[in-house]
Amino acid sequence: VSEQGVDMLLDNIFVQGVVGHAAPGVSIYGKGSTLGFSADLEDLSLKATLRLGVALPGQPSLSEVINLTVGLNNISVAARAYVDEPMLGKSEVDQVIQSPSCILQCTAGTADPQNESLALESMRVSLKPLLRVEATGRLEQEVSTLINTVISSLYAGYLPSLNVLINGVLGLAREKVDELMWRAFDNLPPCSYSTMLLGLSTAGVDGLGVASGVVAVLGVVSAGFAQWQWGPKRSGARDLQSKLERAESNEIASEDSSAASSQVASTVPTASSLAGEAFVPWAFAVFYPFAVVSLMLLLLYADLALGATVSVVMASEEHSTMLGPLFSFSLLSTVVHSWTSGAYFLSILCVLTSGVWPFVKLSLLLVTWLSPPTRLSLQSRGRILGVLDMWGKYSFLDSWFLVLSISAFALQWQSIGDAYMKVSTTPRSGFYAFFTATGLSLVLGHIASECHTHAAKVAHRTSDLVVLAAASLSSENPQPQLEGEEDRDADCTEPQAAVVEAGECPSKASPAEAANASHASHVALMSLSLASGSRKARCAMVALLGAALVLISAGIFATSFEFEIGGIFTEFLFEGEVRKQYSLMSLAQSVTEEAGFSAGLFVLEIIFLLLVIIVPLTLLVFLSVLWLAPMPLRYQEVLLRICYVLDNWSSLDVAVLVLVIATFQFGTMTNHLVERGHFAAPCRMIKDVTQSECMQIALTPHAPAVMTVFAGVAIIVVPKLALSSCAASIFKKAQVARHQEAFACKGQAD
Repeated sequence: VSEQGVDMLLDNIFVQGVVGHAAPGVSIYGKGSTLGFSADLEDLSLKATLRLGVALPGQPSLSEVINLTVGLNNISVAARAYVDEPMLGKSEVDQVIQSPSCILQCTAGTADPQNESLALESMRVSLKPLLRVEATGRLEQEVSTLINTVISSLYAGYLPSLNVLINGVLGLAREKVDELMWRAFDNLPPCSYSTMLLGLSTAGVDGLGVASGVVAVLGVVSAGFAQWQWGPKRSGARDLQSKLERAESNEIASEDSSAASSQVASTVPTASSLAGEAFVPWAFAVFYPFAVVSLMLLLLYADLALGATVSVVMASEEHSTMLGPLFSFSLLSTVVHSWTSGAYFLSILCVLTSGVWPFVKLSLLLVTWLSPPTRLSLQSRGRILGVLDMWGKYSFLDSWFLVLSISAFALQWQSIGDAYMKVSTTPRSGFYAFFTATGLSLVLGHIASECHTHAAKVAHRTSDLVVLAAASLSSENPQPQLEGEEDRDADCTEPQAAVVEAGECPSKASPAEAANASHASHVALMSLSLASGSRKARCAMVALLGAALVLISAGIFATSFEFEIGGIFTEFLFEGEVRKQYSLMSLAQSVTEEAGFSAGLFVLEIIFLLLVIIVPLTLLVFLSVLWLAPMPLRYQEVLLRICYVLDNWSSLDVAVLVLVIATFQFGTMTNHLVERGHFAAPCRMIKDVTQSECMQIALTPHAPAVMTVFAGVAIIVVPKLALSSCAASIFKKAQVARHQEAFACKGQAD
């Protein structure tokens, strides 16, 4: 305020104290075009810093800083607001709070001039005997003491009169306050609330989801046409099976061995891609590329669309309203907010695991499905599919991060009556699209792996039969050697290769081993005499599986971390910080308990429980059964394959990785969201007035978190070791059966 050489500047103002508990401290009321605010503030005081400047002609200038403390019993403000109701109905609450100039657009044309549409109608206060003036400097302090003494005397005998006097001054100041308010409104940035992501509007992002569905439908139509046009089974499949059976029964005969070899060699199918294999139906061979492209479009939609929102729900009796969203999440916004807040590792990890990796995986699936062995060998194709199966689950990192956020932001305040207010996180279409695309991409990867396994077995079986049949017709080859035996043995260097091509990489077996095949067919892998390694090593595997089962169970159920939620928001509602402790199990259960029940959240909770808790424990139990229980070779191979699939879906290690990252960077990102989110403007105002943060969230680990981290490491290492050992034992067991068949063929030939 400046008047005739006297300048008075309000430097800052903040609140000190708490609201009393005897009655509701704050009330908001409305009547007609009037909106009112009233507060009963017995224990509250306002502190302000004023800068006084006096510059009179011919006199030395004076500059002084004055600290003013005022005690209040009650304060009430009523404002007049004329708005265009249809235009107001189209505005979102968070839009108005994020960009207050949007609400001014709703007042256009409701009053002439426009500044009459929004103005103060009354300002009233009720003082309590507390008004203190403080200033620096010896003279100023003495003057302040004098003023405080005089004011205390006035308060003692004339407090009601002072209240009337001050309220009169406030009434006269309304016009000046209105002028200052509209001057601030004129300096606001224009109303802007449009969603543009990478040059695409909201409609453009939705178009990607529609395109994904269109491609999937085209794939179904094309698959149906292919099945109808070319028949239910590939041409030549029956002929191939017939030739293989004839070769096995040694029906192919010839006067010379070279002619016999030529006849048997005709059973070997021409090298083909997975899509061109004889056992793959035309419908599926055609649909698979369409499914991959459809998932790519769905992932792109999920990356750009809104993934989740954090909102405030207020309810009383039968009425409720939603305020917000406070924050909005998409993969793109998470990456940007993480980077700008300094959470660089989280930002880079989200880009790699949820942005780049899913598209790389789908592209490689398309390559392995369409590339023939002349361009991509069987061994290379198997290794690629093994890597895709093993690391595909890390795309769930973004999904488990949302589960963590649901628990972090879940707050509920309950009044004495039936009124309540809660903060909840709601997954949106982008999250469900991403989760669906991630799961389906894993399924497509497993399908390709199974097709590759079958194709490799058929190719090796056929080539072996060629050698055996030719050997049975040639007296010059008394000890048949299976073609590619040594090469295939050298190729089996990874556990994945061991699983998907069990029985394809035999090493040479002695006749004694062949004689023991019948005895070993129902023996447990641990006690099998053909199993590799010493007895101590085989017993160590039992101890390792048992220790891992105990450690992982303890890590899942141990209370390993807590959320600390502070700031003026929790101080006002809960009188202090809110602390919530979780284990991985309770974290899963909190999805619907704290965020409220919905079909989508219920499915998310079930899938989290299944992949993070049930699947890892089931995997260890199945591996223990496979290692210890005696069963036929065929059952062991099937159970080994099941364990391999369970290992690829087990997501305990992904959840633990999310917890470790969140421990260091979750608080940084959430605080950045508060400062830059939709409620940034009111939060900054609250911080300026109260000198406190609006909301602060941090994740703090407890001592049992070490056990949870080791459980995550154990679920990565132990199943891989167990799968490798089981696969090696099954290989040895399977090779005996193969050589026994070879000797049987030789015996028939003799």
